[in-house]
Amino acid sequence: MDPAVPVAGPMAPADPAVPAEVPWREIMVYLAIAFGASWVLWAPIVFGWIAPGTGLAGTDAGPVALAVAAGSMLAPSIAVLTVVRWVRRPVSIPLSTGLAPLGPRGRLIGHCLLALVMFPALGVLTLVLGSMLGRYHFDLTGLSGMRTALQLGPDAPVAGPALATALLMFLPGLPLMFGEEWGWRGYLEPRLQPLGIVPMVAISGFVWGIWHLPAAFVAGRDPAVWLPAYVIDCTLIGALLCWLRLRTRTIWPAVLGHAAISGFPVPVLAAWLADADRPYDEFAVESLGGWVSWILKAVLVIVLIVTGRFRPLR
Repeated sequence: MDPAVPVAGPMAPADPAVPAEVPWREIMVYLAIAFGASWVLWAPIVFGWIAPGTGLAGTDAGPVALAVAAGSMLAPSIAVLTVVRWVRRPVSIPLSTGLAPLGPRGRLIGHCLLALVMFPALGVLTLVLGSMLGRYHFDLTGLSGMRTALQLGPDAPVAGPALATALLMFLPGLPLMFGEEWGWRGYLEPRLQPLGIVPMVAISGFVWGIWHLPAAFVAGRDPAVWLPAYVIDCTLIGALLCWLRLRTRTIWPAVLGHAAISGFPVPVLAAWLADADRPYDEFAVESLGGWVSWILKAVLVIVLIVTGRFRPLR
């Protein structure tokens, strides 16, 4: 029996994207392309051949690094397209990679809306908990942090510029987030699902974190600190995105959730809502969401598991 083709009959998996056995050879081809294409793009910056540029507001990487990061996000989709077209073609590419089904419509729309709200809410809760722990300091009256980041005067309106900036971060990121999610949630995780939900989340999260290795060298970062941080954050975020994928059998809520993470990132929220005159613990509430956010994400994942919601849709 071909392990990469969903089996028919009463023993068939509920999700047609989940094979009967893990297709390791196929996965190795996918990973080689996803890693290779991405790391080749990062190489000129990592080895110092090209400067990453001056950091943009709310980020610690310049425009060159951001452009490279955007290009690297398409690598997982290039890998998926290569594998399903020329390595092992499934009966239905949309069904086997999470592009379909697009229903039940109510469930799909509901989880898409949930994804758009959940991740920015986790970012705000991170700042609230960070403030309670003394690691962060709000300024919600004068909005000095937002005025500083957006270079606005003390009497200038902030709502319009803030909304415009948020949309400029969110909307262009949608196709890039699709580039990643089609690979990680659409292709890789269902192929690992025969191992079980916990191994699938752990392995895919670890791989996704290691895939970010070149970014750990950007802007003077210490890879010894940033690489473990990427692995932890990617595993926790990946678990939540995986849950959205499991509950809808499609990648679209995960795409929107990933876009919400990158479109309304915690570093930007932290800079905007902070007291500009009081420094805060960046690694607690900002860098990759910070360790405070890891606590919140872990609690949410545990709640989903304990309540029996972290399981495939049947």
